[in-house]
Parts: sequence; C-alpha cells; structure tokens
Amino acid sequence: MEERHISRTELYVADEVFFCGTGAQVSPVVEIDHRKIGDGEPGKITKEIQSVYFDAVRGKIEKYRDWVMPIK
Repeated sequence: MEERHISRTELYVADEVFFCGTGAQVSPVVEIDHRKIGDGEPGKITKEIQSVYFDAVRGKIEKYRDWVMPIK
C-alpha cells in the first residue's frame, strides 16, 4: 500500500475515480474540473467495490456480519 499526494493531472487520465468514507460510502466520480473521467460513467471496479460494500454493511456477506449491528 502506498499513500502519497497526487496531482490533478493523474486524476484527469485515470480510468476510474471514486470517493470512499463514512459519509461518501463508495461514490463514483465521473468528472473533475469539467473533464470526463474514463468514459464519464462509473467504472467496473468502482461498481464492484460499491456492490460489495453495500452488501457488507447490510449484513448480506457472512464473513462481514460481525461488522454490523442490527438496530431494532
């Protein structure tokens, strides 16, 4: 794993970009500074990560069930 600052130029030429975090969850970014990222649609990897994330937080994936607490 690598953590570093990136330039906007790297984002402009990226195939996919997404935000992730408590508030953003997993949110695709399709445009930066009025420039399309990739084909301007959420990418395959972003959609896959988003799908697994939502299934995990909804308790649909057995191995992540201990991450969630049902609220009644």
